[in-house]
Amino acid sequence: MKTSIKLSVLAALVAGFVTSAQAWNYSASGQWASVTYGSWTVYQDEWGSSASCMLYANNAANFASAGSWTGGGTKGYPHVQSNVDVPIGNGHWCTTSFNYSAPNNPFWCFFYDTWTASMQDELMIQEGWNNGSNTGGWGTQIASNVSIAGRTIASVWQANNGANNVLIFTPASQRSSGNDDIMAYFVWSKNAGKLHNSTLHQVSFGVEPTYTSGWQQFTVNNIGIWWN
Repeated sequence: MKTSIKLSVLAALVAGFVTSAQAWNYSASGQWASVTYGSWTVYQDEWGSSASCMLYANNAANFASAGSWTGGGTKGYPHVQSNVDVPIGNGHWCTTSFNYSAPNNPFWCFFYDTWTASMQDELMIQEGWNNGSNTGGWGTQIASNVSIAGRTIASVWQANNGANNVLIFTPASQRSSGNDDIMAYFVWSKNAGKLHNSTLHQVSFGVEPTYTSGWQQFTVNNIGIWWN
């Protein structure tokens, strides 16, 4: 079988921290703002609020969301998303690199939100958070201090949102940049008998803000995703 490598977003072409003071190629207000680059779409996705917010983007690898959110509960999930559709394991892979910038005073969590085919299984792979907003504690803890993708995962929780099987991976330490092996989490879940589907279907990366201290911005400086 012919092997192909797909570069989803050209992260190598994007470097440095970008703020809304700089001119963005795209900007739009509104909770459902979005912009598409090839097979990738950047979404504001402010599903938990209707407060004023802005979505900025230069390309699929470099975007930002800004707003002023108050009160409890997740306000949305500004993110970039596409379908990859590769079998789980058996020599297939999906790897990523990321770099983000966030304010240090509100509640938020940056993570990969990934799905199997038919949206049967949702794997939330956390990278960084502030003020304890990592989402462990939902459902039932099924593992602790396991090694996945070369990292110590402090806890793995399984839950159901009423429609989907959900697995939440919280690492022992957080970071604002690095590399991750998305496929490794799916292989671990499959081997543990926790999946209902055997195809890695969709990958997204972004932030869930809970509240901010006034108007603040969350920026994905670059994101790259490769798979085969």
